[in-house]
Formats: sequence, structure tokens, C-alpha cells
Amino acid sequence: MDIRFFEGNIANIQADAIVVPSNSALKESNGESNAIYDAAGRKNLCIECEALVKGNGKYAYGDAVATNAFLLDAQFLIHAVVPKLRYGNKSECDQIAHAYTNSLIVADGLKCKSIAFPLLGIRNGFDVKTVYRIASEQIQKYKARYIQKVFIVVHDKKTVDIITYEGNRVYSLDGLHSGVYSLRTICNKQNYLSQLEEKDIKEICSIINGFSLKNEIGLLFDDIVAYRNLPENYIIQKSRSGKCRVIRDNKTIIRCCDERILCYYLNNKICEKKKLSSLSDKNYGLVLCGGGARGAYQIGVWKALIEHTCLSFTGISGVSVGALNSLLFAQGNYEKAERVWMTIEEKDLKDFNELLELLKIGGLKLLESFLSVAPSVFLGSLSTLAYDQALENEENKQLIMKFRLASNNLSSIIDSAIDDWTLIDRNKILYSFVSRNFVFSTPENIPLTGLTVNEIKDVVLSSASLPIIYGSTNYKGKKYFDGGRISNVPYEILAEKGFKRILVIHLNPNDRKKKKYSLSSYNDAVIEHIYPSEPLGGLLTISKEKTLERMKRGYFDAVKWIDSNEAKTFL
Repeated sequence: MDIRFFEGNIANIQADAIVVPSNSALKESNGESNAIYDAAGRKNLCIECEALVKGNGKYAYGDAVATNAFLLDAQFLIHAVVPKLRYGNKSECDQIAHAYTNSLIVADGLKCKSIAFPLLGIRNGFDVKTVYRIASEQIQKYKARYIQKVFIVVHDKKTVDIITYEGNRVYSLDGLHSGVYSLRTICNKQNYLSQLEEKDIKEICSIINGFSLKNEIGLLFDDIVAYRNLPENYIIQKSRSGKCRVIRDNKTIIRCCDERILCYYLNNKICEKKKLSSLSDKNYGLVLCGGGARGAYQIGVWKALIEHTCLSFTGISGVSVGALNSLLFAQGNYEKAERVWMTIEEKDLKDFNELLELLKIGGLKLLESFLSVAPSVFLGSLSTLAYDQALENEENKQLIMKFRLASNNLSSIIDSAIDDWTLIDRNKILYSFVSRNFVFSTPENIPLTGLTVNEIKDVVLSSASLPIIYGSTNYKGKKYFDGGRISNVPYEILAEKGFKRILVIHLNPNDRKKKKYSLSSYNDAVIEHIYPSEPLGGLLTISKEKTLERMKRGYFDAVKWIDSNEAKTFL
């Protein structure tokens, strides 16, 4: 089982089962229990608990019994009967241990895949270290049939410090790692929707309507929960089956989508607005262009900026390998970024020689001439029909599947590169540019603030999913591709969000000849560019020597730019 620790209010977590500490009469026993009862709906929960006690009598210490979770983001509430500390002997510790074990047994019997615990007993006088040890031992030795994830939620800094000292990472429920997307959480509890403007709602509607939405006919929207704290008379309606629609002035503008999809985009937009408003300044934004293995050049530029300037970027927009590098920049550890790039090998990215052979076998010789130019040209010339024809050949299909395995390598690279995921969201806002189709333009800038670790990885991998080589990445039920196919220089989002000066680090020297990629201003923002002084080699051609060469080229090109009159004005 995967065990993770969180800091926050356990009533805000999403899990199949949430454990609540109770006394023998199944009544709330402490402040933590009160929070869960309040969030679930005290009246209905008390009625069900009273019925259980009436039928079964009072429960013994260590027992566990399930009820409905009512308004919580869970299917079940499991009431664990926990003793109060009196003597501190082994018997009382055993009762705590039984409470954990019996809660797991109950959850497994209900076929729950995830369960959330508080640290049982710490509100009843038990020592944090003792309870932590009991919880770890009981959870680790339990042989689960259905449970895959166990969340342990703590509520105070002292407990967090102790758990961290024991070698565990503690995530926050209120930000980066929450992953809680429900209308109850977003609308009722946090009341965030009122912060959105009409343009935000329209943007969300535009994105969601690009998905394949279900027909709402037959859904009982008569018996609904309606959320009205939206701008301009917008209403969100939720049916009995959990499907949602958005209405404005009696007109349906989002037909019928899953609650989690709608709430994901609402939450993402809310977190973006909060992050933008909390930034200390929006003076400087950074744009990291795409270009595969050439991305090492951007690391060299970074070194020069560190050594010769005092630039601090609070906004970063990346596409393709630039999206991967944006995570490294957000970490603020140049030495780690350099080490990561020096360990990437050719097998991690795949070689174009095999791809050329694949294209010849598949009857796509025409594409061979496109491989030496920018990805936007190459992929813009690729048709879905030609790709489908290549897949008709079984040998081609097997080769293409080999390329798809490379995305696993990219995921491993990200895991090895990031030491502390909380830094991604702490003092910067990051955007990854993706495309929903690699033939027709459907671009999307996804802010990484407020997302879970897995969601951040999925978005960044989507931006780096060069079609044919890496295929697409599934994210929120939709296939996404490399956004560089649409625009390899995604500066617009930073300018539109109010950043005053934007520095673009290119990976193709020919970009200086393209008007769209060489603008000096956009939306009142001043834009400066650092271009490679010479070609950086193939998209997927990489070795330690080549990486070092690209880093050095980036460093010297950046130093030359820093000494220019344009840079002095910009800085």
C-alpha cells in the first residue's frame, strides 16, 4: 500500500473511506471529530450513529464500524473507537493498534481503494511518536485486498515536524497536493467561486466544451444541487448521478460533464488567480522554448544569468523540453539541473535513425525531408491519415510502441530531477503549453499551481509528447500532444497575465527570422530574446559531450546578450 502524510483538515481530503475517532457511543470525541461531523452534516450522521448503538449496544475500544459519509468527499465514514490515555500501559496501546487494524478490515470489506486516517489517539493524550509508530506498524503489516492508498492527515506544526524528522514527506491539503475536486469543497466550504470573473468562466466553458461531453437527456436535473455564487448570473447544477452543467440566463453553456472535470478547471483557475495576486512582483517572466535535447542550452543560459545578473523570474512559461526545464528553474538549484542533464542518455530520448527507417517502411518517405526543420513545420505537415496508414503495418506498429515506451523514461527523469515538489508552487507561477490535436490547432496554457504531483507530471509530459515518437499523454480524459506544434514560443500567456518584462530563451537560431517569434513587445510587455549563435544539433541527438557543448554555447550567448545595450535597458 502507498502511504502518504498530509497536513490540513482531514474533512477536506478525498478518499473512499475517512476514519473518525469516536467514543463507545459513536459520538465525536475531540476537535478533529467535530470538524468531520460538521463537514459531513451533523444531524444525519448522528441519527445513523444512534441507530447503530441502539441496535448493537456500545462499542469496545479498538472496534470500528462504517456509516454513510454524507457530504464528505468519501463513500464511507469509519468510526474508530479510541481510548483516552489513563495509564499509558501496553493494553491502551494495543487498543489503538486494534482501532487501526479494524478500520482497515472494515474498509477492505467495503472494497475501498483508499482510506484516510488521523493519528488516532493524539487528541486523547497519547504521545505523537508512540501513535506514529503504532500507525506505521499496523498499516504496513496489514495485507490488503482492495486498499491501495493510505493517507494519514495531521493538523499541527509540531506533529508535522516529528513526522518529517522520522524521514517522511508531509504534503499540504490546501495547495499543491490536495487533488480534491468537488463542488462542495470549492463552492460551499471555501466559497472561492465568487473570486472568478466572467472572462474566467467563459475560458473554462471554452476548454470543457472541447471535450466529448455526454448528452444530458435522461438526467434528473430536477432534483439537483445548484451553486449560484458565480459572476453574472451563472449557475452550476449537479444531477443525482453526479453530472454537472453550467447555465447562464436559462441557457446551458456546458451541457453535461463529470463533476471532477468541471471542478478541476474551476480549482485550477481559482488557484491561478490567487497565485498571481500573491506574487511579490510581476516584473520578470521567462519563456523556455521547445527543442528536445537542445534544451541543455537553456541550462547554460541560466548559469550566466545567475553569475552576471540579479534577475528573479516569478512567472515561467514552457513548452516541450522547456516545460521540463521550467520545473528545474522553479527548484532554483542550478547544480542539480546540470547534473540531471548530464545523466540523460540517447536511449532516454530515442534515436531518429530508427524513426527514419520506420517512416521508410511505412511508405512515409515524404516526411524524411521534414525531419531537419523545426517541429512546428514537421508536425504541421503530418496528417492523421498518413499516421493511420503506418499503423496498418504490424512491424510499424511494434516500432511505434517502442517509441511510446520512451515517455516512461521522461517520467523517470522528472522524478530524479525534483527534490521538493512544494517549491514548484511556492513563489512562482508556471505554465505548460499543450495541444489537444497535432493536426488542427487547439492550444491550452495550463497553470501548474494548485495541482497534485501526478497532475503536474502529466501536464509536463503532455507538453513534451512529440507525436509519433512519444505519442500522446492522457490527461483528465483527453489526449494531449506537444504544444510546440502550435507555438514554440509561448510568451502570450505571461504578457496577458501582467508580466512587464519577458525573456525568451530560444533553441533554434532561425527563430530570429520569424516575426511571430521575435517580437520586441506584446500587450505592453517588453520582450527580449536570447538566440543560439549557431545550430544546436538534432532534436534527439544527445551525449554527455553534446550536452556540455550546448550548455557552454548557452552560457556564452547569454553573457554576450547581458553585455548588449538591449539587455542593459531590460535589466
